[in-house]
Amino acid sequence: MLQKQMGCSAHPYPSGPPRAGISRKRVVQTRAGQEPQGPREIQQKQQYLKHISRGPPVSGSERGEAFFTLSPSSPLLDVDSLNEQLRPTGAARLRNVQQPDQAYGLIFNLDNVIANTRAALAKAWKDLSVAKGLPCPEDTLRLVRYGSCPERIMMDVLRWSRDPKVVRALCWDLAEAYGAALMEQTTPTAPGLREWLDSAATYSVPCAAVSTLDRPTARRLLEKMHLHDHFVHLQSADEMCTTAQSFLSSALQLQRPPNHCVVFDDCPLSITAAHNASMKIVGIRSKEQPAYRLRGADVTASSLSELKIYNIRRLFANTDLEFGNLVKQQSTDPPRIRRVRNATL
Repeated sequence: MLQKQMGCSAHPYPSGPPRAGISRKRVVQTRAGQEPQGPREIQQKQQYLKHISRGPPVSGSERGEAFFTLSPSSPLLDVDSLNEQLRPTGAARLRNVQQPDQAYGLIFNLDNVIANTRAALAKAWKDLSVAKGLPCPEDTLRLVRYGSCPERIMMDVLRWSRDPKVVRALCWDLAEAYGAALMEQTTPTAPGLREWLDSAATYSVPCAAVSTLDRPTARRLLEKMHLHDHFVHLQSADEMCTTAQSFLSSALQLQRPPNHCVVFDDCPLSITAAHNASMKIVGIRSKEQPAYRLRGADVTASSLSELKIYNIRRLFANTDLEFGNLVKQQSTDPPRIRRVRNATL
């Protein structure tokens, strides 16, 4: 009676008894024979699964890539606008005359040139098939290189299972194996890449890296290879839709016009994207990408040790004399003789 007069509840817990369970911050996912995983590990697996489920890259439209701006005078920032606005003038132009190598920017593809994501994904498929005791022939790995969906490969090609839940669990295991295989790479894929980056740093040539991985994973991979200090900017594919937009964003971060940037890649789609963005491209030949597939590149090389920083300037030697550009041509017609009709003495 006294408790009711004082406005107190007779129950020791006014809002009811505490609910059984654990806090949401401590929720973990566990499987049979595995250790509990926190939210960070689960999010990392989701990023790996998103990367291996991504389709083939999109190069970009024909010189139509643009960024939307908040300026009412120029709502679109396309390739020609970037070339005009980032063109060096004044003191920057005089500095480039004395040090011409600083006028250019280098863009490297992290997936194909710095790290070998294709080999890591193929190793993940092999490790998963061995761990689960499932067949995985070598011919199936060709579909993996072309960015096929892993669920479709497991269900329709390899016929591991027709149950969507089982296939989804296998995809999670594949993502975990892919992350482990990716972090095992400690040396760059392209021969002579470390020496090339050291030479670029000596001549103050800014470098950027473009990757289809998420930014934390790409950053951790560069730190594992001890190459994170060589790049001014790291571009992730989650922020852009096409490859050409990633190249243009990297040129904008490097403060170099797109027509003064060089891309290093071994993908034929990147050749199209670089040329659409008015950039030069160096094709890196390999066993998976022979020279005939990179015939659209400006220069092809099997190793970066074959090239020097001086070769970058040689790529832009005939910039104004390329096919399709307007040039002045001296007329071969004889000069017209002007006759004076009204002569005065």
